[in-house]
Amino acid sequence: MATSTELVGRVVVRGGASLVKRRPVFSADSKYIFVCSGEVIRVFSVASGEFVTELWGHRNEVTAVRVNPLIQLQLFSSSLDGTINLWDYADGILLKTFTLGLPLFGLLVHADLKNKLYVQIPQDSGKEDDEFLGKLAIVHLPSRQSSSRAVPVQASPVINKIKVGDRGTAIGAGGEYVAAIHGSKLKVVFTANEEENAESVYLSENRSSVLTCVACHPTDYAIATGNANGHVTLWRNFNKSKPVLSSEHWHSLRVEDVGFSPEGSYLYSVGHECTLVQWQYNSKHRDFIPRLGAPISHVSCSHDNQYKALCLTSNAIIVLKVDKIKQKIQGLSFGDYTRTGPVCIPTGLTTDPHTKALVLNGTPGHLQFYHLQQDKLLYNLDIVGENYISPESLDKPLVNTEVERVAFDAEGAWLATIERRDDKETSMEMRLKFWGFDKEKQSFKLNTVIESPHESQVYTLQLRSTKEVDGFLNDPLAVTTANDKKFKVWRLLDDEDVNSKMKTWNCTFVGSYRNLQPKDASFCEDGSLLAVSFGQIITIWDPDTNELKRTFCQGTPDDPIESLYFGHGSSSCHLVASTKGSITVWNLLTCSVLWNVSLGVHLLIEDPLSCMFAVIDIANNLFVFNTSEPRIIYAQKSLLKQPIDMAIFTPLVKNNQSSDGGQSAKESLLPWEHVSQLYLMTRKQDLFSLVSERRDQEEGKEFQSHGQMSLHTNLQPTPFAMLLGRERAKDDEEETGLDAVRIQGALGTASVKQMLSSPAHTLPPAKTLCSSFLKTMLPPAGDSHTRMVQSDSEDELGEKDESDKSDMEDDAHHTEHAQSMNQSGQVVKSHDHTSQPENVQDIHLSDVELHKLEKAARTGFKWMKPVFKDVLS
Repeated sequence: MATSTELVGRVVVRGGASLVKRRPVFSADSKYIFVCSGEVIRVFSVASGEFVTELWGHRNEVTAVRVNPLIQLQLFSSSLDGTINLWDYADGILLKTFTLGLPLFGLLVHADLKNKLYVQIPQDSGKEDDEFLGKLAIVHLPSRQSSSRAVPVQASPVINKIKVGDRGTAIGAGGEYVAAIHGSKLKVVFTANEEENAESVYLSENRSSVLTCVACHPTDYAIATGNANGHVTLWRNFNKSKPVLSSEHWHSLRVEDVGFSPEGSYLYSVGHECTLVQWQYNSKHRDFIPRLGAPISHVSCSHDNQYKALCLTSNAIIVLKVDKIKQKIQGLSFGDYTRTGPVCIPTGLTTDPHTKALVLNGTPGHLQFYHLQQDKLLYNLDIVGENYISPESLDKPLVNTEVERVAFDAEGAWLATIERRDDKETSMEMRLKFWGFDKEKQSFKLNTVIESPHESQVYTLQLRSTKEVDGFLNDPLAVTTANDKKFKVWRLLDDEDVNSKMKTWNCTFVGSYRNLQPKDASFCEDGSLLAVSFGQIITIWDPDTNELKRTFCQGTPDDPIESLYFGHGSSSCHLVASTKGSITVWNLLTCSVLWNVSLGVHLLIEDPLSCMFAVIDIANNLFVFNTSEPRIIYAQKSLLKQPIDMAIFTPLVKNNQSSDGGQSAKESLLPWEHVSQLYLMTRKQDLFSLVSERRDQEEGKEFQSHGQMSLHTNLQPTPFAMLLGRERAKDDEEETGLDAVRIQGALGTASVKQMLSSPAHTLPPAKTLCSSFLKTMLPPAGDSHTRMVQSDSEDELGEKDESDKSDMEDDAHHTEHAQSMNQSGQVVKSHDHTSQPENVQDIHLSDVELHKLEKAARTGFKWMKPVFKDVLS
């Protein structure tokens, strides 16, 4: 092993976590929205939609967040780690941690329930799956403040067998009762009775339909539920012997969530129809906000009823103001609500050469460009041009056209995509599209559409680099391999239409080899060679002449080649090929095997900026090699507990590079961190990165330097704050100008205006005021330059001679004063008519200062005229 293997990298979260798994919550002033995202609470600004800060403190997934109803600048949060955290979210400070020792799936609070919380705990201790049934328990918080941050508390069950999650329980008006659902049953417990199994159980009208969500009216004794058949039911008079039920039906699929407005005048319901339904309370009138883009899983209202937050299953949160979209908070887009296959992301992971963003499948028919450093979606590129259509049944979703392959050339001038739709009932639809980059619009524009490029599913899509080689630019080329036992080469050619000046893509070669199934394909770095694998055989082609140059055979037909690629940089003469059980590196100069190792390969990840590549096996163990030798330069076991589905090396962002380039700094980094970063993605679409301890510390400092640790530094100022800021800035400018004028011996106009505009009865006696006013005109005692201005301003003789004396007279006068000084430079008694103050007699002045003194003395009190002229005007 190399010495670099002694370093142990850290697997850190980079994003991708779901923003919509739990219901978001608005702050009391409706300025922020709090979102549960994995193990952290993310805070976003409602005004701008931008990420503000994160609250770290839980060691497992956060399941609920609630504003403290008694102190509205605080938050309660629950987690699967068995703790309830109390936060000061404005400063990002964890105040208290209440430990229960059991996984918590939900949290309920109310202003009328002081020092009491309701939590959801497992029905059977030890389980951590939030899809099973649980219990609703009450927690009594200690009334006395404890000096310890961690405080143990006990949970007393009050309702058994409930649906866990924020849609399974709700708290009623005045905190007098709590409602929970289980199957077709509604369970209600009044908070005055805290005994277990003291709930009242009610059955829905349609007992075969499962209740999916529940909400309580904020002021009335009413409970709303939604069921799997699309009905919304209101339960009234449940505090009596038999409740009164009223049901409404609009949703064609199950109701995902219901919620009341803060004053209780509206009931909201959402589902897979991508529509928000607004039911007027005690009325059959309803309004709709349709075409919101994706199925909706949660609805939440702000305390002042100005905003509504809708969670879309595409991992986006839409903030509505009245009936218009104000902001959209978008995480790493999910499209799993349409995919039924085992592969989560058909396109895999790739990088945009222009923005260095991660490119992968987004919402159905789209590619998303995701900024890795900011954990933010840059934009979506619509590839298919089709809207999402809700299915008739969730058991049989509609098959939408999906993007399956994507490729960029090295310069980013071209983008190629493969889209396909196959519902197994009608004929398959497949299109190959080429997109050219528009430099003016800084986006990709569709150039060519090719219907049915292959007879079956395409496995590989690659583009050749168009960079200059030996003084000539490579023609744009693309290669595709498919399950029809053929591979095709596509070339950019002039359009056959004489009147058209644009170029389009056309197929120029169809290749095959011994009727074998092609798998992977790759262009070499300079584009002069093309490698295509057929089973255990590698074929080398000249893409410009379509001539077969060489074939290599490795392994047996039972162990076909899964992936291959050409080396980069000094290893461009090497070809790396992997099967499920081995890795082989070929030397193209000698046409022989350079080295071979037996290793289980789940993923083969090439680094386009170095000679290294990484291998991840089925047990999530990482091995990093250099193509020139079979030595492992880095290894780490069990990167993650979750299965790793995809991985990619991305270019290192220059802002993250350390300014310390010493040898010790290089040795403290992982082998690839000088030029690249390694990102990992799990089946749940969580994004991680493997970094060294030093890199992790640098990025932590950069995170803090951006000011993301406090809300106060990230918010846009209100109009009042902007007005107040302008007034303060104006006052500061006037005060600065006043200080500058005082240095020259004059009083600024701002203070004069303030004095003359004050009421007469509030001013001190004129004698005192005059004395104080004149003292402000005097310069500080220690400034020799201002002393000169003071003595000059008292000389009235200079005012008569200012316009008559020439420069020659100035020099003569200067000489006369110079002769009146002794050799030590001390000022002697002047024969001038001007009387000097006693404290000016011992000032040491240079010849230049004496010249300025004499010239300024002739100005007299002319400086008073513009001051009072400005005031009186």
